[in-house]
Order: sequence, then structure tokens, then C-alpha cells
Amino acid sequence: MSQESMTSTNTGLASIALQRNGIIEIRFIPEYEIQVEDIVEIQNGILSLSSSPAKILVVPGKSGSISKEARDKDMFENHPAPEMLSVAIVSTLLHHRILGSMYFKYVNKKYYRHRFFKNETEARTWLLNQ
Repeated sequence: MSQESMTSTNTGLASIALQRNGIIEIRFIPEYEIQVEDIVEIQNGILSLSSSPAKILVVPGKSGSISKEARDKDMFENHPAPEMLSVAIVSTLLHHRILGSMYFKYVNKKYYRHRFFKNETEARTWLLNQ
């Protein structure tokens, strides 16, 4: 974890930490493929740290993919107050940020605030200002 965390948990693909500033950080392992059961495991991990998380930082690994079935299942679909949720996704690769933004805008529209960032500092700043 890059920031001081109050409590954390691990899944098969990611470490999840509740930071002192209220941000939940999901940091994926370097190489992974997300399946539906991984999403459920991450959802349970998030809820074990906070019953109503509002600010989530997602830091993908270097090489990750997601199955078709998992793409159809939103990681935050069971959030108790989606209008209060903000999700910042960090990617150092420009084409990932562009494709991700287009996917969320045109293919799989999200009901919560979300943005892609090139670094964690910008992502954290945006989350803290939400």
C-alpha cells in the first residue's frame, strides 16, 4: 500500500485497504485475469472494510485482463448509494485510459462518477475533492 492504511484484506487477485483518508485502495497483482468469482470476492473484501465506501482507487497490475462474463458484471453494482460513489482508475498507458473511458461512456455506462488517471497522485487528489 502506498498510503497509510487503517485495515486491509487480500483476495486471490488484489489487496484491498481502507486508508486513513477514507479512500479504499484496490491494488491488483502484476498478472491476472478477472473472472466473475473474483469480482464477488473483491466486492466482499470491500464490504468487509466499509459498509458504504464512497471513494475507491483502482490500481491495475502490469498485465491484466477480464473475461467476457466478468465484464458484464459491475464490480460496484451492489453499492448501497451509487450516486455517492467515485472511482479513480490509474493507468500509465494512454491507450488504456482512452479505451477505458470510451468503454465506460458508450458500451457499459456507469451510474457512478469515474475517471482514469495517469498517476496515483492525480487520482487521490480527485477522489479527495469529490
